[in-house]
Amino acid sequence: MIKNGRLLYHLTALENLASILQHGLKPRCDLNNDEFNDVADGEILDSRANHSLDNFVPFHFLLKTHLIIVFNVLIQRKILF
Repeated sequence: MIKNGRLLYHLTALENLASILQHGLKPRCDLNNDEFNDVADGEILDSRANHSLDNFVPFHFLLKTHLIIVFNVLIQRKILF
């Protein structure tokens, strides 16, 4: 399935998982800053708000997003995890 690109990805901090399982995914505008551990890039958030996308939950359709590539490099260098 991964090779076929038929998966959706949502990036979040592991600490948010319990709340997501209990309440579901919610758009950022429906959350208070103290309700979740924020891992989003500020520039991306600003761009999403400028395009009125902050009312939606972001998903990624590609396995190789920039953030995943960075995480893989950090893991390989034993900087992360």
